[in-house]
Amino acid sequence: MVDEKRLALQNELRGRILSEGYTPQIKEFLARSEGDYLEIGSYYAYFLTAMAIQFPDKKVYGIDPHISDGYTAGAKGEAIPEVEEVADFNTSLVDNVELIKLTTKDFLKKKNASKILKNISCVLVDGSHYYDDIVHDLELVTRIENDYEKLVAFDDLQIADVSKAFDELHIKLTGRIIDSQKNAHTAFIYYK
Repeated sequence: MVDEKRLALQNELRGRILSEGYTPQIKEFLARSEGDYLEIGSYYAYFLTAMAIQFPDKKVYGIDPHISDGYTAGAKGEAIPEVEEVADFNTSLVDNVELIKLTTKDFLKKKNASKILKNISCVLVDGSHYYDDIVHDLELVTRIENDYEKLVAFDDLQIADVSKAFDELHIKLTGRIIDSQKNAHTAFIYYK
């Protein structure tokens, strides 16, 4: 895809990125990584689709059941169809993106989960903000087994359950970590 076409597609995206604290690290990593991208909690799928546009040679996956956790639109457990509609529009713009409308827990039960995970090198964890849900995101990350250097990024570390999950994953990956960074809102673990 030529740059003009990419720019035109980028301008068609609806919605917005809910947080941009992870954007530079993920873009830089994907630019040098051979692997694909997975986003847990795609919401409008704005950033997800932007990554598909910017990296047309990569497969880009999003996992989002479009059920509110109470931190965004709607009450906890409530469907958010208006957000899902925007996500569907955004992901329809490109053919290298797949939006999986399941919870991470349900995705991990699918037969094709391991096939998708085998090529992932970068994961953004920005789905549910409750520890009992995030634990499934951590399980997903630990199931990624390939020879790529990997990056897992977390958003919303100011929320206690998210911070706790990040700290636990950091411990689980001990011995495999190349670098890690943590600030008030975002965190990153680069590992093998």
